[in-house]
Amino acid sequence: MKKLLAITSIATMAATAGFAGNYSQQPTHVPAAPAPQAFNWTGAYAGVQLGYMSGSHRWSFPSLGDQYFRPKPSGMIGGVYGGYNWHGAGNMVFGVEAEFNTARARGSDDYRFSNGALANPPGNVVGHSRIRSTAALTARAGLAMDRTLFFVAAGVSHASYRLSWDFFGVEQDSVKGTRTGWTVGIGVEHALQAGWNLRADLRHSNYGTASFGALPGGTVPSRAKLRTTEARIGIAYRF
Repeated sequence: MKKLLAITSIATMAATAGFAGNYSQQPTHVPAAPAPQAFNWTGAYAGVQLGYMSGSHRWSFPSLGDQYFRPKPSGMIGGVYGGYNWHGAGNMVFGVEAEFNTARARGSDDYRFSNGALANPPGNVVGHSRIRSTAALTARAGLAMDRTLFFVAAGVSHASYRLSWDFFGVEQDSVKGTRTGWTVGIGVEHALQAGWNLRADLRHSNYGTASFGALPGGTVPSRAKLRTTEARIGIAYRF
């Protein structure tokens, strides 16, 4: 009887040890899933944009003591844009972009002396500015945070406009002009899952001063200085 109990005890201990050994060999660590890869901004894109423009257009007459009109054209602006991005080392993104916009920015102002005082009763002699279109070619640099890109832009901008003045509501003279200047801006862009990008940006452009000879209606030589600021939103498709 004692021998039987001893044999049973030894067998039980052996079975327990074997089970423990087999259990200890089972894996205790499950590998973590790989982290999702950060979004890459490299590639071409094209889109449309819509925004609001405000500006300052000083039309002055040096031979008349620098008297002037200073209309402040404002209104809607919209157009198309496209470009290409390169995602560099780390989070840096660089790109080039071109755009063309039509504008409905208009403004009027009474004729003024060089000190800003009205030269005539209000509404008698009025100057008008209308910005017809803009275009730009810019370089961009930005910092990417996965699918969100914060960027700055700088380059050349081109504007087409019309200046005119009237006397008691009857137009006396007009001139169409184009100017090329510089532009700078800041913005933020977000890449959606379906291949679309949404963005918002703010752009300031300075077109310098244009000179005009005497106009057919008898207007003496003049100069026009134009600056604009635009706030836009856009949507583009990534290729």
